[in-house]
Amino acid sequence: MAKRRANGEGNIRKRSDGRWEGRYTAGRAPVTGKVIYKNVLAKTQKECKEKLKRAIEENARVDAIRAEHGAILARVRAQEQVIEDLEAEHRQADGDFTRRKLEGINIVDAMSYEAYLRSLERKLHEEYYKLEKLRRMEEQKRTQVVEARKETATIEKLREHKLEDYRKAEQKDEEQRIEEFVSTTRAMAAMGI
Repeated sequence: MAKRRANGEGNIRKRSDGRWEGRYTAGRAPVTGKVIYKNVLAKTQKECKEKLKRAIEENARVDAIRAEHGAILARVRAQEQVIEDLEAEHRQADGDFTRRKLEGINIVDAMSYEAYLRSLERKLHEEYYKLEKLRRMEEQKRTQVVEARKETATIEKLREHKLEDYRKAEQKDEEQRIEEFVSTTRAMAAMGI
């Protein structure tokens, strides 16, 4: 009976074309929520297990970077909301101050309104600075996510090319040994040995 693989290890099967296929869950689509499946193909079961393990590890690494990016993005959205609220508060206070000036306001109230508006402007300036800092962090993390995706694809292609080159070299060596054996056998037969 076949041995069951644990959750998160993917599954392996032999295809009708003779190759081995390893499938794993790469996550969920952000919009639809559907499960995203990916696969790796190999000539042998052992090679397929190794490729599948590497693919799952690489997917976990990229997922961790994506999660960090998502957390920073949430902080950016929260900071934008803070700024929006402060701007609304500033508009409201400025409108009240303008209305009260037209109605006639005493100097003490006018000075307190002005001080309040200045403090709101300082807070807005500080919050905009925080927002810019968060946006730079988000941009850096987004770049890391893109690089990780590129790196994953590039590394896998390099591994496949190296493996194919190794197999070709191995096949040439074997053909050369067979050719040497055949020529040696013919030479010995011609000499009568």
